[in-house]
Amino acid sequence: MRKVSVIIFSLILFGAFGLSTFSLGAAQFPQPSVFTIPTRQGVTVKTLFVPPNGISSAVLVLFVGDTGLQAFVQQGDQITYSASFMSRTTPLFLAQGYSVLLLNAPSDHPSGMSRDFRQGSANAQDISMIIDFLLSKSLKPIFLIGTSLGTMSVNDLASTYPKDNRISGIVLTSTVSASNLPVQNIAVPVLFVHNLYDACSESPYQGAVDFSKKFTGSPKVDFVKVQDKVNDFSDSCGPLSGHGYGGIESEVVKDITNWTTQVLSLNQGNAINPTILLIATMNKHAETYVNSPNH
Repeated sequence: MRKVSVIIFSLILFGAFGLSTFSLGAAQFPQPSVFTIPTRQGVTVKTLFVPPNGISSAVLVLFVGDTGLQAFVQQGDQITYSASFMSRTTPLFLAQGYSVLLLNAPSDHPSGMSRDFRQGSANAQDISMIIDFLLSKSLKPIFLIGTSLGTMSVNDLASTYPKDNRISGIVLTSTVSASNLPVQNIAVPVLFVHNLYDACSESPYQGAVDFSKKFTGSPKVDFVKVQDKVNDFSDSCGPLSGHGYGGIESEVVKDITNWTTQVLSLNQGNAINPTILLIATMNKHAETYVNSPNH
């Protein structure tokens, strides 16, 4: 049973990350489409774009964890999602009205991506070229969402291009701290999602809380605390353990899309006036507390 989900804090500086209104071009691709996108010299990244039924709110670029291999598998006309939290929740994000772009590892890393690569300039260039591809197809606004080691890739791009107005925000789930990246320079909204009972040694809950405090350059940093004891798995870092939100995927996806919807609302000038907003969600019933800037 999912007990509590709490956004610990939210600091909003209005006007710091406003983007123009958008028209999403998902109508160009009414069905799932596989794109092989050239990135660096002689390198490509195979991606899967999946639009929702109806109008799309935004594009969510999803980064799986581990080595980043096979976020999806294409066999003829058949597409199979992996067990990764970021991959298997694609239908749930679609149901919330978002388009999804899933990434496989780049062609020059057939055995998967190392941590060093995920924190390097080549990885950032790959992601940047993928973002440019989406924009060339009028597919925007864009959020980057990673899980576990996939959060390193997200932070890599956001740190390399700290004032990149091509993306509307980033989401880090079950994050692994990227000590080599200057995350304090990231200047887009950031959401952390973490399970208090994440037993993976790579992603302790307190480590995520401490890491979130380093994002001092972001105009909006939120933290969703998930408290859910799922069935024990022999692999505490596995995709269906507490680390991968096994059994509570729908609730976590809603936490994420509630936040992205809020960011889009702020970008479109429909924000509330106070500077500081604290949202607490108890037993799935949301209560909103608004503090004055003087508090």
